[in-house]
Amino acid sequence: MSTQSLSPVARLVRRVFHGRNPLTRASDRVESTVFVVAVLLALLGVPIAAAIGSEVHARESAVSADQMAGRHQVKAILLQDSAPGAANGVTGLAVRASWVAPDGTRHEGEVSAAHDLAAGAAVPVWIDGSGAVTSPPLTPDGAVITAIGLAGSLWLGLVCVLCSAYLTTVHLARRGNARRWAAEWAEVEPRWTRRIP
Repeated sequence: MSTQSLSPVARLVRRVFHGRNPLTRASDRVESTVFVVAVLLALLGVPIAAAIGSEVHARESAVSADQMAGRHQVKAILLQDSAPGAANGVTGLAVRASWVAPDGTRHEGEVSAAHDLAAGAAVPVWIDGSGAVTSPPLTPDGAVITAIGLAGSLWLGLVCVLCSAYLTTVHLARRGNARRWAAEWAEVEPRWTRRIP
């Protein structure tokens, strides 16, 4: 049966598992071994990455719960106009404002505001337990995304390393085969091409 009539899976199996084929070179067996080991390590990496992702999720969920309990969103009232508008409403300008914390204490400081807002405009800000402006809390969804992202990145990194190792093995094996073929041809070619008198 010709290799052309085989399915892609059958061709892959035949390429990886050479059996007792007398034409199989040592370099072919090395390539096959590296391929099989790389696939097994990639499969073994799935539960390991999942376990790491689970640990990260547990840790990030605790951080999220702590931040959600300790941070509050309040309205800050601008005490001055924000800069006029070349940046199409992009936030990030530091503007003086005041706000009231959940315990009733009044605070003043700089908050991030969009362009073209007049003094007296209200902007939402997150504050911590002391009433200072802080970043938004990590949400439970954010904890899940962080865990999945880290686990996926670890596994993809492992796959990239394994693919590089396999491709390097193939490259070195083919270079070695080409060198051996050139050396053998250099030995045989003069006898084949010698002119008969």
